[in-house]
Amino acid sequence: MPQTLHLLTAAEFQAELCSPVAFHRIKALHLLERLAEEGKDARLHREVNTFTSRGVPYYALHDPHFNAWVQQASGLYGRVRQQLPESLAA
Repeated sequence: MPQTLHLLTAAEFQAELCSPVAFHRIKALHLLERLAEEGKDARLHREVNTFTSRGVPYYALHDPHFNAWVQQASGLYGRVRQQLPESLAA
């Protein structure tokens, strides 16, 4: 039975990535992976897989590396959302 994907707004996605609860960050990355699988752009799917395969960096909201990771994930999420089929993007 296929699972329904719950799309997040860009702000909700970023909030999940910045959550102090590790499960929320992992869940956000998993959503990014699942949406990339459903998308039309194979190159973007590979880019997302490469990014998510590195996992989640050490949680430190004031660390430039962590903030760069959040920005990169958020950018990928936006790109993935733009190329989703209409049936999923609604």
